[in-house]
Amino acid sequence: MNTSKVSTSLLSNLMQEVLRLLRQKELESCYREASAEIDPIFDIAVSDGINDKTR
Repeated sequence: MNTSKVSTSLLSNLMQEVLRLLRQKELESCYREASAEIDPIFDIAVSDGINDKTR
Protein backbone atom coordinates (compact mmCIF):
# COMPACT_ATOMS: atom_id res chain seq x y z
CA MET A 1 0.00 0.00 0.00
CA ASN A 2 1.33 3.41 -0.95
CA THR A 3 1.82 5.58 2.14
CA SER A 4 1.20 8.84 0.30
CA LYS A 5 -2.18 7.60 -0.95
CA VAL A 6 -3.18 6.53 2.55
CA SER A 7 -2.06 9.85 3.97
CA THR A 8 -3.96 11.76 1.29
CA SER A 9 -7.07 9.70 1.92
CA LEU A 10 -6.84 10.17 5.68
CA LEU A 11 -6.24 13.89 5.27
CA SER A 12 -9.20 14.18 2.94
CA ASN A 13 -11.47 12.36 5.39
CA LEU A 14 -10.21 14.51 8.24
CA MET A 15 -10.85 17.72 6.30
CA GLN A 16 -14.36 16.59 5.36
CA GLU A 17 -15.13 15.90 9.02
CA VAL A 18 -13.72 19.26 10.11
CA LEU A 19 -15.84 21.08 7.51
CA ARG A 20 -18.93 19.12 8.55
CA LEU A 21 -18.41 20.07 12.19
CA LEU A 22 -17.84 23.73 11.33
CA ARG A 23 -21.04 23.83 9.25
CA GLN A 24 -22.97 22.16 12.07
CA LYS A 25 -21.69 24.69 14.59
CA GLU A 26 -22.56 27.58 12.26
CA LEU A 27 -26.02 26.13 11.61
CA GLU A 28 -26.69 25.76 15.35
CA SER A 29 -25.70 29.38 15.83
CA CYS A 30 -28.02 30.49 13.03
CA TYR A 31 -30.95 28.55 14.51
CA ARG A 32 -30.26 30.04 17.94
CA GLU A 33 -30.19 33.55 16.47
CA ALA A 34 -33.37 33.00 14.46
CA SER A 35 -35.12 31.55 17.50
CA ALA A 36 -34.39 34.71 19.45
CA GLU A 37 -36.08 36.76 16.71
CA ILE A 38 -39.43 34.99 16.91
CA ASP A 39 -42.26 37.40 17.58
CA PRO A 40 -45.04 35.97 19.79
CA ILE A 41 -47.63 37.70 17.61
CA PHE A 42 -47.00 35.06 14.93
CA ASP A 43 -48.25 32.33 17.28
CA ILE A 44 -51.71 33.86 17.00
CA ALA A 45 -51.69 33.53 13.22
CA VAL A 46 -50.75 29.85 13.35
CA SER A 47 -54.21 28.83 14.48
CA ASP A 48 -56.09 31.61 12.71
CA GLY A 49 -59.34 30.24 11.34
CA ILE A 50 -58.96 26.77 12.82
CA ASN A 51 -61.12 25.78 15.74
CA ASP A 52 -60.18 23.15 18.32
CA LYS A 53 -62.64 20.61 16.89
CA THR A 54 -60.66 20.28 13.65
CA ARG A 55 -57.30 19.72 15.34
